[in-house]
Amino acid sequence: MKWLAYSLYKISLLLLALTSMFAWMFWYLSMPVTIFAFVATALMLITSPEEFINKKTLLIPLFILLISEIYIIRDNELPSFFSAILRTLIVGSVIFLTDAKKKEIIRFLTKSIGLILLISMFFWFLFLMGVNLPYTVTVFQKGRYLYENYYFFLYDLKLQVFFVPRFSSIFPEPGYLALITTFLIVANKFNYRKFWVFVLLIATLISFSLAGYVLLLLSSAIYYIGLSNHSVRNFIILGVLVGSFIVFFMNYNDGNNPVKILIFDRLRVEDGDIAGNNRTTFLFKDYFKSFIHKPEVIWGIGSKKYATMTWGGGTAGIKVFIVMHGIIGLLLMLLLYVSYFIQYRSKVGINMLITYFVCYLQNTYPLAEITLIIFITGLAYLKSLHDQQAKQQIAYGT
Repeated sequence: MKWLAYSLYKISLLLLALTSMFAWMFWYLSMPVTIFAFVATALMLITSPEEFINKKTLLIPLFILLISEIYIIRDNELPSFFSAILRTLIVGSVIFLTDAKKKEIIRFLTKSIGLILLISMFFWFLFLMGVNLPYTVTVFQKGRYLYENYYFFLYDLKLQVFFVPRFSSIFPEPGYLALITTFLIVANKFNYRKFWVFVLLIATLISFSLAGYVLLLLSSAIYYIGLSNHSVRNFIILGVLVGSFIVFFMNYNDGNNPVKILIFDRLRVEDGDIAGNNRTTFLFKDYFKSFIHKPEVIWGIGSKKYATMTWGGGTAGIKVFIVMHGIIGLLLMLLLYVSYFIQYRSKVGINMLITYFVCYLQNTYPLAEITLIIFITGLAYLKSLHDQQAKQQIAYGT
């Protein structure tokens, strides 16, 4: 019974994580998935109470999470509050898992998402080679997204203008995919010798997500240079690799290649801004300039009101989060992540915290279950690796 309960619990966390990042098969199943995950969590608590720790200091991030969830949906209907409480309890259960179980969860997520992406990439490459695959036309978010849904991946019909199709797997945008893969790569300490971590890297690269590339490069630089005992050597190696990468793709096929067009060209500065900085529209930028001087900047206008406003295009990022939830929402988000990091602080864990905060400069989902679960379990895993390395150094007298 314990094994079954634990298996259901792990699967439910995976489904909840995928749902929170809008995997297409769960677009209209958010509440059923949440209820299933809650039931699985309850079974886990009943059958295996020994797998949870009684650590009072962990109540702090749990309390901040509850307040944050309620604050974020404060202007929504009653079912949203019910769902927020259930999600808080589910994620809260992960917070109180033993360190051993947290490590098992991050490994499970890495392998499971890696397997999904591996299968997805297989069919994606068949698609790129011109193989006819069955599909249906799918619309999401009232026409904002229009896809050819090949079941194992989505092909965005509104992004056909790009030089080459951008891989997003089962997620709405390549950026969503790159966010997940980068977080998992950081949580696995960039161990590309592990097959599934290498799969995550390949998926990130073929997403051609500018944010994903920048985030991966930044987190790699922090880990290999800022946190390494061989920073000079690693700086030279990383510099040579990145430099070679840039020179190759800037010149390959006279610059007519996806990396040059979708990544490097979008890093050009135009009118004082980076060309690829398309997270907000001009209408939103004008609104934000006046908004920061209004009293509403303290508490935000709420997600419900924000959804009724039009900006002439998609918007995302920290500025959008501030408009919706204000300085209070921003402080709650910062307190949540810092309060948990303190419980599992380590040298390598600092990189994960920084990566998350940098990511949220252009992402509006700091409370998505997939990011929270990776952060909670990933920090525990990184701390265990750090402690293990420290013990080995002491044993060998280094």
